[in-house]
Amino acid sequence: YEYPLSARGNGNGGEDDDTRDKVLQYLQSHQYFCGLRTRISQSNGGHVFHRLKIKQKNEIVTIGCDRPAAASGQAAKSSIGDDCCACSSSSASVDPSESVGTYVKPGKDWDDLLLDPDVVVIDTRNRYETEIGTFMNAVDPDTFSFTEFPEWMRHFAEGIKDERDGKRSSSELICIPSIDDESSNTGTKQESPHLNRKPKAVAMFCTGGIRCEKSTSFVLSAKLFPEDVPIYHLEGGILAYLANVPEEESMWRGECFVFDQRVSVKHGLVPSDKFSSCHGCRRPVSAFERAGLDYVQGVCCKHCRDDLTDKQLERFRERQRQQDLIDRGIVQKPLFYDPKER
Repeated sequence: YEYPLSARGNGNGGEDDDTRDKVLQYLQSHQYFCGLRTRISQSNGGHVFHRLKIKQKNEIVTIGCDRPAAASGQAAKSSIGDDCCACSSSSASVDPSESVGTYVKPGKDWDDLLLDPDVVVIDTRNRYETEIGTFMNAVDPDTFSFTEFPEWMRHFAEGIKDERDGKRSSSELICIPSIDDESSNTGTKQESPHLNRKPKAVAMFCTGGIRCEKSTSFVLSAKLFPEDVPIYHLEGGILAYLANVPEEESMWRGECFVFDQRVSVKHGLVPSDKFSSCHGCRRPVSAFERAGLDYVQGVCCKHCRDDLTDKQLERFRERQRQQDLIDRGIVQKPLFYDPKER
């Protein structure tokens, strides 16, 4: 079992069929994992994780609202070093075991939400994920980190208050600001979209369902929408949709980024060869980007080259040199650092 990662019942891993069956049988017979939901997808012949790691964490993905500030008398900080988050100064909290959105199964029920002009469907993932694929008609928050989502969501829902106050400026459900050419060329963020009026429902989705457990819990806790607006999320996430919905009937466009060596998958959870992963920042990079001068295999890409320290660049170059020796059969086992140590 190559990569068990435990966080309140969430985890992932990769193994051959026999090992997988034994691991699942053991876990499902254990009192702490009874009813464990599993998903089996393909790899293209290789291991999807580099090595065995067993970790226990309080959470896999950080939204920034999980740790109540009142307990310590200080504002909570996110685990990735943000100075503050949108929830630290409010009473909103995140506890999916107490409050969470309503599951919608992949297929017709989910597609009906996407096609309804009065329903808001939100992609809770980050920019580097949405850039390579998302659902038709979905709203993209354009966040760099999941800790930015609560603040974005508060701004997005402000239009409902404006409607109650008689300040609604349009009959359209969502106001999408026009794109400024200069800002788009420099890669800076645009003004984010916001609601003009109350939606019939709000639905959210993410890769495998973990982030939506938290995002819907936050929205319900923060009471951003009236009680008569249901909050939904896609059961099993994008991966469940791609596994169960035929491509010819699908409303998914592009590919789905995954956090392992496959980088992205297509319908049927078939691994794609369109993207590889930058070692420096883990972003998916296309063949076109790999041909650019800013891309150095195993080291960096145009998205992270200027953000990495000289020490990091030196270590990544050494790691790639050793990987080349392994590929050529000169060295038999890895000598390099853990690739996630930066």
